[in-house]
Amino acid sequence: MRSPRILACLTAGIVAALASLAAPAGAQLASAPAHSAAGTSLDLTPYAGYMMFGHFIDGPLGTSLSSSAAPVYGAQLGLAVAPGVKLVGNIAHAASDLRVGVPFLGGINAGTTSALMMDGGLQLSIPMPQGKVAYLPFLQAGVGATRWNVDLGSTGLQTSSTNLTGNVGAGLDVHLAPSIALRLMARDYIGKFDFKQATSLDVSGKTVNNVALTAGISVGF
Repeated sequence: MRSPRILACLTAGIVAALASLAAPAGAQLASAPAHSAAGTSLDLTPYAGYMMFGHFIDGPLGTSLSSSAAPVYGAQLGLAVAPGVKLVGNIAHAASDLRVGVPFLGGINAGTTSALMMDGGLQLSIPMPQGKVAYLPFLQAGVGATRWNVDLGSTGLQTSSTNLTGNVGAGLDVHLAPSIALRLMARDYIGKFDFKQATSLDVSGKTVNNVALTAGISVGF
């Protein structure tokens, strides 16, 4: 994908836009109890959205190898450990086309890829007074692994690689009812495809940013 700085700006802009969109809903729901899904001791959030992948590698003369943007779906579990602090566990999956970037010709499909992302981390939010707000912004950060499966289509070749992946994210919970919230989130998965594990070739891939924009329903228990 582009540089981390551009992605960081993009993520911040998206979250700001989500916050502005949610503000009218927050004003209408201001009387909702603060113990909605965002404030319960345990919450489960199934979600779906769209994921934009970075380049696995940039080759000579402007060539590149990447996955095309694709739908993503998953679920996240949160456990409160202190006011405004939760432990989160996440699993997500996305499948897309493997694209070879060629100057002047654009991208050429070379097969398919699938990514299974599993991680754990922390969620930080600002505890709000009961009955005062109907939306809650938060930040997340964590570490885990991404399991890549690559299928080169007509060649019959298949390979896989499991890579360490860090992540950072920001989002907004919009309270719909006690213990139920609409969760909007932007998440950046940061990692490197291990070509040596996948192909036995001593090729160094680049660290990439894979950004997921998602929406889901968070249910508290």
